[in-house]
Amino acid sequence: MLEKIKESNFADIDSFKNITEINCAEFGEVQENNRSNKILEKRKRIKNYLNSNKKFEEKTKEVISETLEKFKEALKKEKDLFNDNTDSEYWFTVCFQTRKQKEEFLRKTGLIKFGDKYLEGEKVAEKLGVELENKTPIIRKVKISEDYKKLVEKQI
Repeated sequence: MLEKIKESNFADIDSFKNITEINCAEFGEVQENNRSNKILEKRKRIKNYLNSNKKFEEKTKEVISETLEKFKEALKKEKDLFNDNTDSEYWFTVCFQTRKQKEEFLRKTGLIKFGDKYLEGEKVAEKLGVELENKTPIIRKVKISEDYKKLVEKQI
């Protein structure tokens, strides 16, 4: 650009106008290219932002889904534990015609050592050689605070 100006020495006003018009046209193209590049760059940044947000949303949904599943599992375990601990259908009755028959049965089976009325099922099963697949449910131990114990003792 400068070389065109140096060569012309502005011999006439028309050549100066010509160079100025060329320079303005080139400058306009450069400006337009810069504007286009800025727009393209802005579009890329927006696209990257939206993509990162989509990834963030997907990851968030995934974490929330996993957390929800863990809550559902914990709730099911708690419900099963509650049902196991409060189920009243864990016993059965065996009846004989006389007390002597009952005692004879308990003696002959070796169950008399576990009692004559209420026998612990797991011990009876073991004695009879029955392996129980369902083990004893976990029963949480309740710890009573000392303050509560003192309060109850005052009431008694």
